[in-house]
Amino acid sequence: MNTETFRVVKILNTKQIIVNAGIKNGVTIGTKFKILDKFGSDPIIDPETKEELGRLDITKATLIVTAVYPKMSILESESTYHINGKASYFFNDYHKSIKDSLNVDLNEISGDISTKSDLPIQIGDKAKMIE
Repeated sequence: MNTETFRVVKILNTKQIIVNAGIKNGVTIGTKFKILDKFGSDPIIDPETKEELGRLDITKATLIVTAVYPKMSILESESTYHINGKASYFFNDYHKSIKDSLNVDLNEISGDISTKSDLPIQIGDKAKMIE
């Protein structure tokens, strides 16, 4: 597995983002990424030496690749809601899946294309391949 850290480079809408990792990085459809806060946690300080030990990763979301290109990939939430009900005319059960919306900075959405943190996903957040 690739241990390189990538970045969120575009927010398409509330359900899709683009990261700067693609086929050239070993990404395939179904690859999972953790989206991490670009800054991480507050610094962890050793109470005795006062040395800064580093920062913890803050996971904003775990997403799955739904489209892959040579140098970029489109990611979406894995989670879906399943709604069951009765069709009024046929009285048959129907099943509909709805993708979870991502918690993105709405001001950074640049438009759709045709084709664990409460912090919103932002351009520049880190993306780590996990599968």
